[in-house]
Amino acid sequence: MKFIAQSLVVFLGLVVLLLGVGRLWAAPESEGAVQGREHVEQTCVGCHAGSQLEVVIRGRLDPQNRDALDAFLASHHVADPALRADVIAHLEARFASASQEP
Repeated sequence: MKFIAQSLVVFLGLVVLLLGVGRLWAAPESEGAVQGREHVEQTCVGCHAGSQLEVVIRGRLDPQNRDALDAFLASHHVADPALRADVIAHLEARFASASQEP
C-alpha cells in the first residue's frame, strides 16, 4: 500500500511538472488577448461552458478566418470593434495552443 501511495505521488508530481513545462513554451497572451479572455469568461461561458465554446466556434466558424469571426461576433454580444479584436486575439491564441496539445 505504501508503494502505491508513493507511486501515485510521483505520478501526480510528473503530471504537474509536465503541465507546468508546457506552459513555459506557450507564448504569453497580449494585453488585448487578456482583455478578450476576460470578456469571454464574463459573457460567453455562461451559455457556452467548457469545451462547448470550442465546439461552437469550430462548428460554425473557422477560428483562423478573422473576417467571418469578426462578423459573427459583431452580431453576437461583441458590438465594440476594439473588444471584438481582443476577443478574436484570445480565441486565436486559445485555439492555436489547443491544436498544439497532444
